[in-house]
Amino acid sequence: MPFQGSPVQIWYEAAPLDKVRMREVLHPDVVFNVCVGWPNGGTFKGPDAVLGEFFPIAARAWERVTPDIDEVIEAGDTYVVRGHYNGVAAETHFPFSVEYVHIWRVRDGQLISLNQVADTAILAARSAPDAAWLTALERIAAEV
Repeated sequence: MPFQGSPVQIWYEAAPLDKVRMREVLHPDVVFNVCVGWPNGGTFKGPDAVLGEFFPIAARAWERVTPDIDEVIEAGDTYVVRGHYNGVAAETHFPFSVEYVHIWRVRDGQLISLNQVADTAILAARSAPDAAWLTALERIAAEV
């Protein structure tokens, strides 16, 4: 199934605001495996857990975030999406850009699983109350 019109594409268009469309593309047996270092990371089974337990708590970690897509690799019922989460941390108001890879699997036209791989160290550094040190370090590195 091509990415265009796939449940994966619909997910990226809908998330995180259109919960109705998000729920429509989730298989009843969906499993989200989210990086442990990600806000509210862990394993979430079923649409209610994904939409009701994961998203509301994770969303508190940032003022805004978008999963910008850099590349999509299609392999039958599997999609590998590589991109960057770009946003602003809620506690520090610092911007961040975190590389991610999402491995999606589709069954019966719906999303059956997500495995997220992301650089959570950058997110943690940008989200920490003492993250000002990182900004200073970035300025120094840019001058070198």
